[in-house]
Amino acid sequence: MTNREIKRSEAAALATKRFYLLIVMLVLILLFVVGAIVLWIVTPRQAEPGDTNAPFVVKTITVEGSTKYSEDAVIAASGVVLGESLFSVKGREVESRLLEAFPYFQTVDAQTLHMSEVHIVVTEETAVGAVFADDAWVLISEDAKALEKQAIKTNKPKRVMYVKGADAPEEGVQLGQTAMDTYCQTIFKTILTAIRRYDLQNVTEIDLSDKNDLCLTWNDRVLVRLGTAANLDYEIAVVAETIPELITSRGAQVSGVLNVASYSYDDLENQAVFTPSSLLPQSTTPTRRPAPGETALTTTTTAPSEESNDEQENWEEDDWSDSEDEE
Repeated sequence: MTNREIKRSEAAALATKRFYLLIVMLVLILLFVVGAIVLWIVTPRQAEPGDTNAPFVVKTITVEGSTKYSEDAVIAASGVVLGESLFSVKGREVESRLLEAFPYFQTVDAQTLHMSEVHIVVTEETAVGAVFADDAWVLISEDAKALEKQAIKTNKPKRVMYVKGADAPEEGVQLGQTAMDTYCQTIFKTILTAIRRYDLQNVTEIDLSDKNDLCLTWNDRVLVRLGTAANLDYEIAVVAETIPELITSRGAQVSGVLNVASYSYDDLENQAVFTPSSLLPQSTTPTRRPAPGETALTTTTTAPSEESNDEQENWEEDDWSDSEDEE
């Protein structure tokens, strides 16, 4: 290779290096510019209140879903404000704030839409029962979450069943948290699920006071003794079939004690035993400690009389859905 060819080759290599160096420099400059723009966009900035003219800011906040709380209250608790950079809105943080602020909220979904809107979708719990705590009725959801406190004005909570004798968590009953300990919560959910599965209407009370003598009350007139937590689902099925039989044989105003506790034990003959109120001795005992200034509330408890055993109605396990009146 001649000297001229060598010089031409070196010149071409140098030109190539300069070209690639220029490309690298242009890329670095472009990255710097893009990075600066992105940083400017994502850096949280608060415009003047209500100023929605800047790009990439929150211009509208909407709340979707049926809720007992006002839209203004939900928006205020969300922490999102008009004029805020959309990129500073963290959906998980918004959801967490709202779930903590509003005990009735079951789910919260916060999203940014159309580069200008924060859209909040909520669903709410339904109050199905109430426990007595802190000298008040505490409404609870089907998961036993404490939803709200109501002043005691009647012997029993209105429009929901009274969940009596549930053991409170160690930290006490707090709104937005479970209103009973884990064991009671499991029993409560099992009974409630069975009540719905077998369409047992008009259950007005669930009594968890004695874990070996669980009870529920139907229509404030029939006390149902369930025994232990074993076989609760099947026991509720028996009750759901037996109640219509009692109404047919004794009328819509039937009252007394229906004992299905034998279904809790494998070594006992399974049967449902009904004792009408007319055959039961009655005694009056306090249902709970009254609130300050409140008249002591009482309830009537009953027990089968030894002399009335022959007059009780029995449903054997094999024929409890087609029982006969043996009275």
